[in-house]
Amino acid sequence: MLEKLKDIFYDKSDIIVAFALVIVAAIVISSQVGSIMSYPELLAQELQQEQLEQDQLEQDEDLDISAKPGGEDIIEKPVVEPEPEPLPEPEPQPEPQPEPQTPTTSTEFKTSVDRTVEIPSGAYSQKIAKILAEAGVVPSEDAFLKAVNAAGLETKLKAGTFKIPAGSTLNDVVKIVTR
Repeated sequence: MLEKLKDIFYDKSDIIVAFALVIVAAIVISSQVGSIMSYPELLAQELQQEQLEQDQLEQDEDLDISAKPGGEDIIEKPVVEPEPEPLPEPEPQPEPQPEPQTPTTSTEFKTSVDRTVEIPSGAYSQKIAKILAEAGVVPSEDAFLKAVNAAGLETKLKAGTFKIPAGSTLNDVVKIVTR
């Protein structure tokens, strides 16, 4: 009798194991059905989010905000800045900046020494002009702004660190900061 039971078990063990595997697979699949079925909704939400981001970028471009390389944004629209507070008396400069008399036209002006200039992200064209004028690489803020406008590069100004070689003209400086 025990022998017959043993033979039945051995004969049917393959069927029992297969049945057990089917049950385990059914449990695993049924536990994952929810996430499988929600996948199309997840894709739709991601596509909708991407479309919203694209629409926002287009709106930003309509407001004259240009995306620059490196993720830096420079707003090109002139903005009225608040009245500056009175500045404290300037401290003496540790390194003198030799500047010959600067001519007022782009063909006459040339930088006297190599300079490295840092233009911060988000700087407006007026701020960029001020930074360049203070560094002595352009004759004046107005001259720089006029040269940029004449070249049609108002929307091409970039943030970053720029090396201005000695002997650069005003037009050379405009080309360097709009590359």
